[in-house]
Amino acid sequence: MKELFKSITQSEWRFIILMSLVLVIITGVPYLYAYLVAPAGFSYNGLTSLTPADNPVYYSYINQVKQGNFLINDLFTTEPEPFGMFNVFWLVTGLIAKVFLLPPALAFHLVRLLLIPVFIVAVYCFIGLFFSEPKKRKFCLFFLLFSAGLGVYFLGQISAFDLADKPGYWTPNDIWIPESIVFLTLYKTPHFIASLTLMIAIFGLMIFSFLEKRLSYVLTAGVLALVYFNFHPFYIPMVFATLGLYLFFLILKNRKILWLQAGYFMLFIIISSPAIFYHFWVLANNPIMALRASQNITIAPPFIFIIIGYGFLWPLAVLGIIWLIKRRELNHYFLFLLSWLLVSVALVNFPIQFQSRYTQGLHLPLAIFSVVALFFLADKFLTPKNLDKYGLWLGNQYLAVMIFIVILAASNIFNLTRDIYYFSLKPEPVLHYFYLSQNEIAAIKHLATLVSNQQVLANDQVLSLFIPGLANQAVYLAHEIETVDYPVKAYFWQWFFGTDKQDVQKQEFLVKNGIDYLFFSQSKKTPANFNPANKNYLQLVYRNAGVEIYQVTQP
Repeated sequence: MKELFKSITQSEWRFIILMSLVLVIITGVPYLYAYLVAPAGFSYNGLTSLTPADNPVYYSYINQVKQGNFLINDLFTTEPEPFGMFNVFWLVTGLIAKVFLLPPALAFHLVRLLLIPVFIVAVYCFIGLFFSEPKKRKFCLFFLLFSAGLGVYFLGQISAFDLADKPGYWTPNDIWIPESIVFLTLYKTPHFIASLTLMIAIFGLMIFSFLEKRLSYVLTAGVLALVYFNFHPFYIPMVFATLGLYLFFLILKNRKILWLQAGYFMLFIIISSPAIFYHFWVLANNPIMALRASQNITIAPPFIFIIIGYGFLWPLAVLGIIWLIKRRELNHYFLFLLSWLLVSVALVNFPIQFQSRYTQGLHLPLAIFSVVALFFLADKFLTPKNLDKYGLWLGNQYLAVMIFIVILAASNIFNLTRDIYYFSLKPEPVLHYFYLSQNEIAAIKHLATLVSNQQVLANDQVLSLFIPGLANQAVYLAHEIETVDYPVKAYFWQWFFGTDKQDVQKQEFLVKNGIDYLFFSQSKKTPANFNPANKNYLQLVYRNAGVEIYQVTQP
C-alpha cells in the first residue's frame, strides 16, 4: 500500500486537486443559483429533482442532533417510539450544524461539498491498483467522474407508455437513482458520498490484507465497516459477498485453500458484526423502525433499464474483461473488480426489496473495465499508420470530447440542466416544492417554539415534509417510507381535508390519532374543502397571511 501512495506523482496530486475543485463547483453552483434566484418572499429549501422527498428526512436527522438528541427518531409518523436510532453519520453532521450554528439544509450541503475531495482521493488511490501509468490513472478518474448511460435518450419513448401500475420506477437508473452514477452521488447527498468512499476504502484495505498478509489492514477495514454498516446497513450483503467471491476466486487461482486469508475475512466479519447485531436488535425491539423498514421498498427497474442506464459502459467493460483474459492479465486486482461487478449485477436482480440500492458501486468496475478497453482500442487503432491516414478523425481531440459528451455524459448534463431549468422558470409545482414562502417558514418556526413531541396534521404534504426538519415536531403524513401505514393514512388525510362535513367523526379522528395541532395552508383552501375556522374543536393559536395553526381541543 505504501508503494501505491509513493507512486502518485506531484502532477497527479495537482490533477486530483483540480478535479476536486471542478466537481465542487459543478455540483455546488446549481444550489447556489437556486438560492440566488429565489422569488421575493420565498426561500430555497435545498432540494433538486433527484429524489427530492428524501432530503427533508435528512434535515430532520440533522435538526434532532442539533437540538441535543443523539438518538434519531422518525418524526414523519405520529406513532410513539420506544427509543431512537443511533446513526453515526447524521450524528456527526448534526454536531457540525450545532457547533457552527448552521441550518440543516446548509449543513447537509456543506458536508456534501467537503466530502467530494475525500472521495476523489480515495477513488484515485483505488484506481492506482489497476493502472500504473499516471496518464491512464488520470483518464480513468475523469472517465469515472463524468460518464453515465444513455437514459436521457429514452425518456421520450418511455413517456409514451402508461407505467403507473408497474412495480418500481421504470426509468433508466442514470436519470433517477443518484447512488448508481458517481456524478449524481456527488451532486445529491453527503451520506451517499461517505458510503461509496467507505466501500472503496474497505475493499482496498481487504485486497492488500489478502495479498500482503497484513493484520493491521484487516483491523482497519473492520473498524471502517463497523462505522459504515451503522449508517448504511443496506450494503452488508454487497461487501461480504464481494469479498467472499474474491476469496473464492483466489482459492481457485492458487488451487488451494487460503487459510490465512479466510481467517482475515472471518475476523473482518467479526469486527464489523456489532453494527449488524445492533440493527437486528433495533428491528426486534422498536416496532416503528420495523414497520418503516418493511415499507422501505426500493425496487430496481427491469434490467433493460439498467443496461440503458450505463449505456456504452456495458460493451466496453465486457471488451475490457475479454482482453484481460486473452492476455492473461486478469491479476488479483482485476479479479476483485470482476467479483464486485458480478455481485452488483446479481444483487440488482435478486428478488429483494433493496434492489436499486445495489446499483451503488456498479459504476466503478464498469468504468475501470471500460477504460481498459479504451486503451486497448487506442493501442490497436491509433497506430502511426492509421493516424497518418485517418488523422482528421482518429486524432481529433475535439471530436473525442464531443463523442464523450454525446454518448457518455449526456444524462449527467440533463440532470444539471433540468434543475437549472426548474430554478429559472419556476413552474408552479416546482415553485411549491423547491421554495418555501416566508409565511410558511414563519408558521413552521412557530411550531418549533411549542413544547416538543407535538403531533401535527398539515393540509399540505410538501409542507409536512419540512415540519420535522425545521420545527422538530412529528407529522401525521409526509413520506411514503418514513410514515408508518402511509397508504392508509393518505386515505384518511384525503377524507379529512376533502370535504367540510362529518365534524363529529373528524374530531374523533384527531383525538384517536393523538393530533395536537392542525397546520393549515391557505393556498390549499377551496370552498368545498375542510374549513377549520368554524370548528369548535379547533382553537386558532397562530395566523399570518398564508398559514393558520389550530390547537385540537378535547371533546
